[in-house]
Amino acid sequence: MSKLFIYGCSHSTHHNIPQESFWGYLLSKKLKLELSDKHRACPGRGLGHIMNILYKDIYNQEFKDGDVVIWNTSYPARFSTPYLNDDINVGLHGQDYLDRPEYKITDMDGKKKRLWAHDMDMINYWFQQTVVGYDILKSMGVEVYQWNLINTQELDKLLKVVKDRNQNEISFEGERGKSFLNDKIFERPVSGWENLIEPPDNFVDWISFIESLENMISQDDSHMNENGHRKFSNYLYDSIKEVRNNDRNNT
Repeated sequence: MSKLFIYGCSHSTHHNIPQESFWGYLLSKKLKLELSDKHRACPGRGLGHIMNILYKDIYNQEFKDGDVVIWNTSYPARFSTPYLNDDINVGLHGQDYLDRPEYKITDMDGKKKRLWAHDMDMINYWFQQTVVGYDILKSMGVEVYQWNLINTQELDKLLKVVKDRNQNEISFEGERGKSFLNDKIFERPVSGWENLIEPPDNFVDWISFIESLENMISQDDSHMNENGHRKFSNYLYDSIKEVRNNDRNNT
């Protein structure tokens, strides 16, 4: 039986609700797929952990013909790595939150420096690896769909900021000594991503859907309640059917 694989953060888990109410479980039943029993979502963590789990699955040859993947890489500003020591809280995310001494180095003058790169570089990595993860899965013959927590138009604006920053500050010498920037990544705006499932028209983005009063657990727990999971599952299923029908009509 083919499987459904789900990658993401806590919004891709049955956070504080029964497993049977989880959108992934409901979607697997609708698609007549087996929900992969291995833990793949990374609550409180970001791109680094998500990509690491994808690589493990590729290494272990987990994917087979007929499998379906729902691909999400959390927030662009959530930076995490699976290579931290066990005594460091891996739930910390974003450079502004990394105040522990372990995250800093001291130069010859005793000045503290952050280990993380510039914010725009880190966000650039998020764009690149989100795209690459999708490309890898597609190249393996997996049917893959993706969704973003943040508004697509906002992400495209952010990508432009990243592009402008890199054009101004990052360059290298070409064959004839001319400085130029290889910006192919910027030719792939989020609005053009394949099989990208957008939220319903009455919501600006998936975050506003998740955090709406009717879909959120509580003001203290901004995750989907059982009602939210059911509606999210139904919407993903309808969107997947639409993509499949369009593919059939185009062949």
